Amino acid sequence: MARDPGDRGVFQATIDNLPEQVALVDAAGKIAMVNHAWAKEARAFHLGPFGIGDDYRQVCLKFAEYGYQVGLDVLRALDEFDEGQRSYSEHTYSIPGPDRESFYKVALTSIELQRARFIAISSHEITDLVTLKRRNRELERENLQIQQQIGRRIGREIHDTTAQELAVLHLSVERLRSLHRDKQSLEVFGVIDNALTHVIDEIRAISFMLHPPSLDHGLVEALGTMSRGFARRTKLAIDFTFTGEVVAWGDDIEQVFYRIAQEALTNVYRHAKASHVAVRLASRCGALHLVIEDDGIGIAPGSCQADAEGSGVGIASMRSRIAELGGRLSIQRVKVGSRVSASVRLPGEMPVLRTAS
Repeated sequence: MARDPGDRGVFQATIDNLPEQVALVDAAGKIAMVNHAWAKEARAFHLGPFGIGDDYRQVCLKFAEYGYQVGLDVLRALDEFDEGQRSYSEHTYSIPGPDRESFYKVALTSIELQRARFIAISSHEITDLVTLKRRNRELERENLQIQQQIGRRIGREIHDTTAQELAVLHLSVERLRSLHRDKQSLEVFGVIDNALTHVIDEIRAISFMLHPPSLDHGLVEALGTMSRGFARRTKLAIDFTFTGEVVAWGDDIEQVFYRIAQEALTNVYRHAKASHVAVRLASRCGALHLVIEDDGIGIAPGSCQADAEGSGVGIASMRSRIAELGGRLSIQRVKVGSRVSASVRLPGEMPVLRTAS
Protein backbone atom coordinates (compact mmCIF):
# COMPACT_ATOMS: atom_id res chain seq x y z
CA MET A 1 0.00 0.00 0.00
CA ALA A 2 1.40 3.38 -0.97
CA ARG A 3 2.18 5.95 1.71
CA ASP A 4 0.04 9.02 2.28
CA PRO A 5 0.83 11.29 -0.69
CA GLY A 6 -0.19 14.39 1.26
CA ASP A 7 -3.01 16.91 1.22
CA ARG A 8 -6.03 16.14 -0.97
CA GLY A 9 -5.66 19.45 -2.72
CA VAL A 10 -2.13 18.59 -3.75
CA PHE A 11 -3.26 15.15 -4.88
CA GLN A 12 -6.17 16.68 -6.85
CA ALA A 13 -3.83 19.12 -8.59
CA THR A 14 -1.46 16.27 -9.39
CA ILE A 15 -4.06 14.06 -11.03
CA ASP A 16 -5.63 16.99 -12.89
CA ASN A 17 -2.35 17.39 -14.76
CA LEU A 18 -2.40 13.76 -15.94
CA PRO A 19 -3.69 12.87 -19.42
CA GLU A 20 -5.15 9.60 -18.11
CA GLN A 21 -8.62 9.44 -16.61
CA VAL A 22 -8.11 9.10 -12.84
CA ALA A 23 -10.59 8.62 -10.01
CA LEU A 24 -10.28 7.86 -6.30
CA VAL A 25 -12.77 5.38 -4.81
CA ASP A 26 -13.22 5.14 -1.04
CA ALA A 27 -13.73 2.05 1.12
CA ALA A 28 -17.50 2.25 0.58
CA GLY A 29 -17.07 2.14 -3.19
CA LYS A 30 -18.02 5.81 -3.67
CA ILE A 31 -16.11 8.04 -6.07
CA ALA A 32 -14.27 10.51 -3.85
CA MET A 33 -12.21 12.38 -6.42
CA VAL A 34 -11.85 12.59 -10.21
CA ASN A 35 -9.55 14.53 -12.50
CA HIS A 36 -10.49 16.66 -15.50
CA ALA A 37 -9.84 13.84 -18.00
CA TRP A 38 -12.17 11.48 -16.08
CA ALA A 39 -14.99 14.05 -16.01
CA LYS A 40 -14.59 14.75 -19.72
CA GLU A 41 -14.70 11.06 -20.59
CA ALA A 42 -17.81 10.55 -18.45
CA ARG A 43 -19.64 13.26 -20.38
CA ALA A 44 -18.50 11.80 -23.71
CA PHE A 45 -19.82 8.30 -22.90
CA HIS A 46 -23.11 9.50 -21.36
CA LEU A 47 -22.78 6.92 -18.61
CA GLY A 48 -24.88 8.87 -16.13
CA PRO A 49 -23.58 8.60 -12.51
CA PHE A 50 -19.84 8.82 -12.97
CA GLY A 51 -18.79 11.67 -10.72
CA ILE A 52 -17.92 12.48 -7.13
CA GLY A 53 -20.26 10.78 -4.67
CA ASP A 54 -21.50 8.21 -7.17
CA ASP A 55 -21.16 4.47 -6.62
CA TYR A 56 -18.31 3.19 -8.79
CA ARG A 57 -19.76 -0.31 -8.74
CA GLN A 58 -22.81 1.05 -10.53
CA VAL A 59 -20.48 2.39 -13.22
CA CYS A 60 -19.03 -1.09 -13.63
CA LEU A 61 -22.51 -2.60 -13.78
CA LYS A 62 -23.44 -0.18 -16.56
CA PHE A 63 -20.42 -1.31 -18.55
CA ALA A 64 -21.50 -4.92 -17.99
CA GLU A 65 -25.06 -4.11 -19.08
CA TYR A 66 -23.66 -2.63 -22.29
CA GLY A 67 -21.94 -5.98 -22.93
CA TYR A 68 -18.42 -5.12 -21.76
CA GLN A 69 -16.79 -7.97 -19.85
CA VAL A 70 -14.42 -5.46 -18.25
CA GLY A 71 -17.28 -4.29 -16.03
CA LEU A 72 -17.56 -7.71 -14.40
CA ASP A 73 -13.78 -8.11 -14.26
CA VAL A 74 -13.35 -4.83 -12.37
CA LEU A 75 -16.20 -5.70 -9.99
CA ARG A 76 -14.44 -8.97 -9.20
CA ALA A 77 -11.19 -7.09 -8.65
CA LEU A 78 -12.92 -4.66 -6.27
CA ASP A 79 -14.11 -7.61 -4.19
CA GLU A 80 -10.57 -8.97 -4.06
CA PHE A 81 -9.29 -5.54 -2.95
CA ASP A 82 -11.90 -5.49 -0.16
CA GLU A 83 -10.83 -8.96 0.96
CA GLY A 84 -7.15 -7.99 0.96
CA GLN A 85 -6.29 -10.49 -1.79
CA ARG A 86 -4.63 -7.94 -4.04
CA SER A 87 -3.41 -4.35 -4.16
CA TYR A 88 -3.12 -3.93 -7.94
CA SER A 89 -5.12 -5.04 -10.96
CA GLU A 90 -5.26 -4.07 -14.62
CA HIS A 91 -7.67 -4.89 -17.43
CA THR A 92 -8.01 -4.07 -21.12
CA TYR A 93 -11.19 -3.56 -23.11
CA SER A 94 -12.34 -2.21 -26.44
CA ILE A 95 -15.17 0.04 -27.56
CA PRO A 96 -16.39 -0.04 -31.17
CA GLY A 97 -16.67 3.27 -33.01
CA PRO A 98 -17.91 4.52 -36.37
CA ASP A 99 -14.39 4.68 -37.80
CA ARG A 100 -12.36 2.24 -35.72
CA GLU A 101 -12.32 0.18 -32.55
CA SER A 102 -10.77 1.94 -29.56
CA PHE A 103 -8.82 0.08 -26.87
CA TYR A 104 -8.36 1.08 -23.24
CA LYS A 105 -6.48 -0.15 -20.19
CA VAL A 106 -7.89 0.38 -16.70
CA ALA A 107 -5.63 -0.06 -13.66
CA LEU A 108 -6.63 -0.24 -9.99
CA THR A 109 -4.12 0.51 -7.23
CA SER A 110 -4.62 0.49 -3.46
CA ILE A 111 -3.29 3.70 -1.86
CA GLU A 112 -3.49 5.48 1.49
CA LEU A 113 -4.49 9.12 1.61
CA GLN A 114 -4.76 10.97 4.94
CA ARG A 115 -4.81 7.63 6.78
CA ALA A 116 -7.78 6.36 4.78
CA ARG A 117 -7.71 3.55 2.24
CA PHE A 118 -8.67 4.33 -1.34
CA ILE A 119 -8.47 2.64 -4.69
CA ALA A 120 -6.94 4.81 -7.38
CA ILE A 121 -8.45 3.97 -10.76
CA SER A 122 -6.78 5.12 -13.95
CA SER A 123 -7.84 4.54 -17.52
CA HIS A 124 -6.09 5.48 -20.74
CA GLU A 125 -6.43 4.72 -24.42
CA ILE A 126 -3.99 2.21 -25.90
CA THR A 127 -5.44 2.01 -29.42
CA ASP A 128 -2.22 3.10 -31.12
CA LEU A 129 -0.21 0.55 -29.12
CA VAL A 130 -2.64 -2.26 -29.95
CA THR A 131 -2.59 -1.23 -33.62
CA LEU A 132 1.21 -1.30 -33.67
CA LYS A 133 1.30 -4.71 -32.00
CA ARG A 134 -1.21 -6.09 -34.49
CA ARG A 135 0.77 -4.70 -37.40
CA ASN A 136 3.94 -6.14 -35.92
CA ARG A 137 2.30 -9.57 -35.70
CA GLU A 138 1.10 -9.24 -39.30
CA LEU A 139 4.62 -8.35 -40.44
CA GLU A 140 6.08 -11.26 -38.47
CA ARG A 141 3.51 -13.58 -40.03
CA GLU A 142 4.34 -12.28 -43.50
CA ASN A 143 8.06 -12.62 -42.78
CA LEU A 144 7.53 -16.18 -41.58
CA GLN A 145 5.63 -17.04 -44.76
CA ILE A 146 8.44 -15.58 -46.87
CA GLN A 147 11.03 -17.55 -44.88
CA GLN A 148 9.02 -20.73 -45.37
CA GLN A 149 8.70 -20.13 -49.11
CA ILE A 150 12.42 -19.46 -49.44
CA GLY A 151 13.21 -22.50 -47.29
CA ARG A 152 11.01 -24.76 -49.43
CA ARG A 153 12.65 -23.44 -52.60
CA ILE A 154 16.15 -23.99 -51.22
CA GLY A 155 15.15 -27.39 -49.86
CA ARG A 156 13.84 -28.52 -53.25
CA GLU A 157 16.91 -27.15 -54.98
CA ILE A 158 19.23 -28.99 -52.60
CA HIS A 159 17.28 -32.21 -52.98
CA ASP A 160 16.95 -32.01 -56.75
CA THR A 161 20.48 -30.84 -57.63
CA THR A 162 23.08 -30.97 -54.85
CA ALA A 163 21.96 -34.31 -53.45
CA GLN A 164 21.86 -35.83 -56.92
CA GLU A 165 25.35 -34.55 -57.75
CA LEU A 166 26.66 -36.02 -54.51
CA ALA A 167 25.06 -39.36 -55.37
CA VAL A 168 26.83 -39.35 -58.74
CA LEU A 169 30.11 -38.50 -57.00
CA HIS A 170 29.57 -41.36 -54.57
CA LEU A 171 29.07 -43.79 -57.46
CA SER A 172 32.24 -42.46 -59.15
CA VAL A 173 34.24 -43.11 -55.98
CA GLU A 174 32.88 -46.67 -55.89
CA ARG A 175 34.01 -47.17 -59.49
CA LEU A 176 37.48 -45.87 -58.68
CA ARG A 177 37.61 -48.19 -55.69
CA SER A 178 37.01 -51.15 -58.02
CA LEU A 179 39.90 -50.02 -60.25
CA HIS A 180 42.40 -49.38 -57.46
CA ARG A 181 42.50 -52.17 -54.90
CA ASP A 182 45.85 -51.43 -53.25
CA LYS A 183 45.83 -50.79 -49.51
CA GLN A 184 46.79 -47.13 -49.68
CA SER A 185 44.10 -46.31 -52.28
CA LEU A 186 41.44 -48.20 -50.32
CA GLU A 187 42.28 -46.17 -47.20
CA VAL A 188 41.85 -42.92 -49.14
CA PHE A 189 38.59 -44.15 -50.68
CA GLY A 190 37.38 -45.07 -47.19
CA VAL A 191 37.99 -41.51 -45.96
CA ILE A 192 36.24 -40.05 -49.03
CA ASP A 193 33.34 -42.46 -48.65
CA ASN A 194 32.82 -41.57 -44.99
CA ALA A 195 32.95 -37.85 -45.78
CA LEU A 196 30.48 -38.22 -48.65
CA THR A 197 28.11 -40.29 -46.52
CA HIS A 198 28.19 -37.60 -43.80
CA VAL A 199 27.59 -34.79 -46.32
CA ILE A 200 24.69 -36.67 -47.96
CA ASP A 201 23.07 -37.27 -44.55
CA GLU A 202 23.57 -33.59 -43.70
CA ILE A 203 22.02 -32.52 -47.02
CA ARG A 204 19.01 -34.77 -46.46
CA ALA A 205 18.48 -33.42 -42.94
CA ILE A 206 18.84 -29.78 -44.03
CA SER A 207 16.57 -30.31 -47.02
CA PHE A 208 13.90 -31.89 -44.82
CA MET A 209 13.97 -29.12 -42.21
CA LEU A 210 13.88 -26.45 -44.91
CA HIS A 211 10.80 -28.08 -46.37
CA PRO A 212 9.11 -29.85 -43.41
CA PRO A 213 5.55 -31.23 -43.31
CA SER A 214 2.81 -28.61 -43.43
CA LEU A 215 0.37 -27.72 -40.66
CA ASP A 216 -2.61 -28.33 -42.93
CA HIS A 217 -3.73 -31.33 -40.85
CA GLY A 218 -3.04 -29.81 -37.45
CA LEU A 219 -0.17 -29.45 -35.01
CA VAL A 220 -0.25 -33.00 -33.60
CA GLU A 221 -0.01 -34.71 -36.98
CA ALA A 222 2.61 -32.23 -38.24
CA LEU A 223 4.87 -32.73 -35.20
CA GLY A 224 4.53 -36.51 -35.48
CA THR A 225 5.38 -36.46 -39.19
CA MET A 226 8.28 -34.08 -38.61
CA SER A 227 9.70 -36.26 -35.83
CA ARG A 228 9.52 -39.46 -37.89
CA GLY A 229 10.92 -37.85 -41.04
CA PHE A 230 13.78 -36.13 -39.22
CA ALA A 231 14.63 -39.37 -37.41
CA ARG A 232 14.92 -41.25 -40.71
CA ARG A 233 17.24 -38.67 -42.19
CA THR A 234 19.49 -38.08 -39.19
CA LYS A 235 19.56 -41.53 -37.52
CA LEU A 236 18.39 -39.88 -34.30
CA ALA A 237 15.91 -41.88 -32.25
CA ILE A 238 13.01 -39.43 -31.88
CA ASP A 239 9.92 -40.31 -29.84
CA PHE A 240 6.84 -38.12 -30.23
CA THR A 241 3.95 -38.34 -27.77
CA PHE A 242 0.78 -36.30 -27.32
CA THR A 243 -1.58 -36.31 -24.37
CA GLY A 244 -4.88 -34.50 -24.06
CA GLU A 245 -7.54 -33.50 -26.55
CA VAL A 246 -6.86 -32.28 -30.07
CA VAL A 247 -8.54 -28.90 -30.40
CA ALA A 248 -8.39 -25.87 -32.67
CA TRP A 249 -5.57 -24.10 -30.83
CA GLY A 250 -5.37 -21.30 -33.38
CA ASP A 251 -2.92 -20.55 -36.18
CA ASP A 252 -0.65 -18.32 -34.08
CA ILE A 253 -0.13 -20.87 -31.32
CA GLU A 254 0.33 -23.79 -33.73
CA GLN A 255 2.81 -21.89 -35.91
CA VAL A 256 4.91 -20.85 -32.89
CA PHE A 257 4.99 -24.33 -31.34
CA TYR A 258 5.78 -25.92 -34.70
CA ARG A 259 8.69 -23.56 -35.34
CA ILE A 260 10.04 -24.10 -31.81
CA ALA A 261 10.08 -27.87 -32.40
CA GLN A 262 11.69 -27.38 -35.82
CA GLU A 263 14.42 -25.11 -34.44
CA ALA A 264 15.03 -27.31 -31.39
CA LEU A 265 15.41 -30.52 -33.43
CA THR A 266 17.78 -28.77 -35.84
CA ASN A 267 19.91 -27.53 -32.93
CA VAL A 268 20.01 -31.01 -31.38
CA TYR A 269 21.19 -32.53 -34.65
CA ARG A 270 23.85 -29.89 -35.25
CA HIS A 271 25.22 -29.35 -31.76
CA ALA A 272 24.04 -31.80 -29.11
CA LYS A 273 25.78 -35.02 -30.22
CA ALA A 274 22.67 -36.81 -28.99
CA SER A 275 21.33 -40.24 -29.87
CA HIS A 276 17.78 -39.88 -28.53
CA VAL A 277 15.23 -37.04 -28.48
CA ALA A 278 11.85 -37.00 -26.74
CA VAL A 279 9.23 -34.63 -28.18
CA ARG A 280 6.22 -34.29 -25.89
CA LEU A 281 3.11 -32.21 -26.56
CA ALA A 282 0.42 -31.97 -23.89
CA SER A 283 -2.86 -30.10 -23.62
CA ARG A 284 -4.02 -29.94 -20.02
CA CYS A 285 -5.31 -27.58 -17.34
CA GLY A 286 -6.15 -24.89 -19.88
CA ALA A 287 -2.63 -24.73 -21.31
CA LEU A 288 -0.57 -26.21 -24.15
CA HIS A 289 2.92 -27.48 -23.34
CA LEU A 290 5.76 -28.59 -25.62
CA VAL A 291 8.93 -30.22 -24.29
CA ILE A 292 11.91 -31.34 -26.43
CA GLU A 293 14.56 -33.16 -24.41
CA ASP A 294 17.75 -34.80 -25.69
CA ASP A 295 20.48 -36.98 -24.19
CA GLY A 296 23.37 -35.04 -25.69
CA ILE A 297 26.23 -33.03 -24.23
CA GLY A 298 23.93 -30.26 -23.01
CA ILE A 299 24.27 -26.54 -23.50
CA ALA A 300 27.40 -24.91 -22.14
CA PRO A 301 27.44 -24.17 -18.39
CA GLY A 302 26.45 -20.60 -17.66
CA SER A 303 24.42 -20.19 -20.84
CA CYS A 304 21.12 -21.44 -19.40
CA GLN A 305 20.10 -18.02 -18.10
CA ALA A 306 20.72 -16.34 -21.41
CA ASP A 307 18.82 -19.19 -23.02
CA ALA A 308 18.88 -18.12 -26.62
CA GLU A 309 22.32 -16.64 -26.88
CA GLY A 310 23.90 -19.90 -27.97
CA SER A 311 20.90 -21.27 -29.76
CA GLY A 312 20.62 -19.02 -32.78
CA VAL A 313 18.32 -16.27 -33.92
CA GLY A 314 15.46 -18.74 -34.42
CA ILE A 315 14.91 -19.52 -30.75
CA ALA A 316 15.28 -15.85 -29.78
CA SER A 317 12.59 -15.00 -32.31
CA MET A 318 10.35 -17.75 -31.02
CA ARG A 319 10.74 -16.54 -27.44
CA SER A 320 9.55 -13.12 -28.52
CA ARG A 321 6.59 -14.55 -30.41
CA ILE A 322 5.44 -16.86 -27.63
CA ALA A 323 5.72 -14.01 -25.13
CA GLU A 324 3.22 -12.05 -27.24
CA LEU A 325 0.83 -14.99 -26.86
CA GLY A 326 1.22 -14.75 -23.09
CA GLY A 327 3.41 -17.85 -23.00
CA ARG A 328 6.95 -18.72 -22.01
CA LEU A 329 9.92 -20.46 -23.60
CA SER A 330 12.88 -21.78 -21.64
CA ILE A 331 16.05 -23.72 -22.43
CA GLN A 332 17.66 -25.67 -19.60
CA ARG A 333 20.67 -27.85 -19.07
CA VAL A 334 19.47 -31.06 -17.42
CA LYS A 335 21.31 -33.99 -15.85
CA VAL A 336 21.80 -35.59 -19.27
CA GLY A 337 21.40 -33.26 -22.23
CA SER A 338 19.16 -30.22 -22.67
CA ARG A 339 15.46 -29.42 -22.44
CA VAL A 340 13.47 -26.88 -24.43
CA SER A 341 10.07 -26.11 -22.88
CA ALA A 342 7.27 -23.95 -24.23
CA SER A 343 3.92 -23.26 -22.56
CA VAL A 344 0.99 -21.00 -23.34
CA ARG A 345 -2.39 -20.50 -21.71
CA LEU A 346 -5.27 -21.35 -24.01
CA PRO A 347 -8.32 -19.18 -24.71
CA GLY A 348 -11.56 -20.09 -22.92
CA GLU A 349 -13.73 -22.61 -24.69
CA MET A 350 -12.11 -24.25 -27.69
CA PRO A 351 -13.85 -26.71 -30.04
CA VAL A 352 -12.71 -30.29 -29.58
CA LEU A 353 -11.85 -31.92 -32.89
CA ARG A 354 -11.22 -35.42 -31.60
CA THR A 355 -9.75 -37.20 -28.61
CA ALA A 356 -6.19 -38.43 -29.12
CA SER A 357 -5.69 -42.11 -28.44
